[in-house]
Amino acid sequence: MSALAKRDKFKIYLAGPISGCNHRQRHEWRDLLKQKYEKDFEFMDPTEDDWDRSKTPFEAAQTDLNAIESADGFLVNMWRESVGSAIGMVQAFRAGRPVVVANPNWLNSHILAFYADAVTDDPVKAARIMRDILRAESRLTVLKSGGRGEEPFDREKLANAINSVCKSIGTSEIVIARDLLPDIIARLHRSGSQSKVKSSIPSSLIDAQVRETLSEAAKAKHGDFQKVLDRWSQFALEKKPHARMAVRVDRLREQPAEYGTTSVEVSCTKAHTSMWGVNVRTLRDIPSEEARKVVNLIAETAGVTRIILGPFGRKSRRAKVSAFVEHSKTPFVLEGGIYDEAPKGTIQKLHIWVQKEDGKHDVLEHITEALKGNGRWAKGR
Repeated sequence: MSALAKRDKFKIYLAGPISGCNHRQRHEWRDLLKQKYEKDFEFMDPTEDDWDRSKTPFEAAQTDLNAIESADGFLVNMWRESVGSAIGMVQAFRAGRPVVVANPNWLNSHILAFYADAVTDDPVKAARIMRDILRAESRLTVLKSGGRGEEPFDREKLANAINSVCKSIGTSEIVIARDLLPDIIARLHRSGSQSKVKSSIPSSLIDAQVRETLSEAAKAKHGDFQKVLDRWSQFALEKKPHARMAVRVDRLREQPAEYGTTSVEVSCTKAHTSMWGVNVRTLRDIPSEEARKVVNLIAETAGVTRIILGPFGRKSRRAKVSAFVEHSKTPFVLEGGIYDEAPKGTIQKLHIWVQKEDGKHDVLEHITEALKGNGRWAKGR
C-alpha cells in the first residue's frame, strides 16, 4: 500500500444496511463521518444520489464490487444484520482491504470479527481506527532485527502473530486479535509516523507495543490477556535465543574474559555505519576494545535483552571510554550513550531493551552501579 503515501486522502467505502431503512437510518451516520473526517477520507457512499441504481441487480452488484475493490478501506456500520453489508465485508477481505466494523448493538457474530481488522461500538471510533490503520500501512516501514533490511508495515502479519499465540493456549484468537489491534496500531502510529512523512520503526518496537497493550488489557479485562502476554513473551524467547541472556546471566559470567562474546544482540538501527565507521551487527564488530568492554558491562546486566545503536555525533571528549543510561518513555527501553574517540564522532546513542517494563528501574540501577563500579560512568554529560 505504499502508493497511498502520495495521496491527500484515503478512499473509504461506507457500508451498512440500506434496504428497508428510512432516510435517517441510511444517511445520518454517514453524514456525520463525512463532516468529522473530510480532511482524511474521500468517501464512497452507496446511498448518495449520484450512485446509479437504475442498473440491473447484477450490474448494481458489480458496481458495488468494483467500488469496494478500488477503495483503500471498508468501513461498515452493522447496527442491524445486513446481507449486502456482510457480503461486502467478504469482498473487501478477499481484496486485502482493511475492514473496520462498527457494531453499536453488539450483534453476537464471530463472522463479523473473523472478516474484520477491528470491531468497535461506534462509527466515529471505527473511522478513527481506519485512519490509524491506513496511515500505518502507508507510512511505516519496519526495520528487521539483525540488520536484515526493512519491509512495509503489514497489519495482517501482526494479527496472524497474535492469532498463533492465542491458538497455542486454546483461547479465542478472533476476539483477542481484533480487540488488541486498534490500540497497538495507534501506539505504533504515534511512535513512528508524522503527517504524510514515511517513518521507520524497529521490529522490536512492535514487540514492545504488543506487550504493553497486552499488559494493560490484562489489568483491565479477563485473564486470557495475561495468558496471551505470557505466551507471547515465551515465543519471543524461543525465536530469539540471544534474548535468553536475561535469565542466564550466571552462565555468561563463567565465559572467558573476552569482550565480544555476549549473547545479547548488539546492532545498528539501520544499514548505516556507527561512529566507529563500521556497521555493527554483533558486539565483536565494534573495533574499539575499550568500547566493547563498556557495552559488555551493560549487556551483562540481568534483564537486558538487546542493545541497539542509534544516532551518533560529536560532543565534548572524555578522558576514557565511558557511558551513561537513563529512563525512556518508550516501553521496555532505556536510553543511553557511549563516549569514545571514534573516526566519525565522540558519542554513540544506545537503546537498551529490557525483558520487563515494570523492571526497567531495577535494570537502570544495576547498569549504573556496574558502570560506576568499573569507573566507566560518563560524568557531566
